Amino acid sequence: MKKFLSAVLAMSLMLSLAACTGGTDNSSSTADASNSEGEAKYSIAMVTDVGGVNDQSFNQGAWEGLQDLASKNSNFEVHYLESATDADYASNIQNFLDEEYDLIICVGAEQIDSLTNVATMYPEQKFALLDATLELDNVASYSCKEQEGAFLVGALAAMAKQEQISDKL
Repeated sequence: MKKFLSAVLAMSLMLSLAACTGGTDNSSSTADASNSEGEAKYSIAMVTDVGGVNDQSFNQGAWEGLQDLASKNSNFEVHYLESATDADYASNIQNFLDEEYDLIICVGAEQIDSLTNVATMYPEQKFALLDATLELDNVASYSCKEQEGAFLVGALAAMAKQEQISDKL
């Protein structure tokens, strides 16, 4: 499931970046950087929630997805900052804004307030929010429908139990 979520995240990010790279002039220094083939380089930053990057959940899945994206496509540069407390969210986002990243990903609903404040102050900056929804023009929200996965696991468990019962008859 974690690999599936990582793949979905990577594909979503690629599609989001492709849609955001129209003919506008982006004056950020990282957007002007090029790889050895002369193609534009996109910088993606991720701010973890307090679980950290090795939480065996959304932070880790998102980071692994970004690393996979960067390893398969030299046009992407990825970095993260871990948030030790809720107070770190705004400063971590601001650090990435100061470094002019093309996309800043915030993981977790706990970051909604910080992201709302920053995203309204920087309407040209592209953000993504994982595991929550925020209705702003410059924020793409991605959340899972946990009930769908739970339903499938329940159906699978029922089928396995039925199989065990049938084998005993």
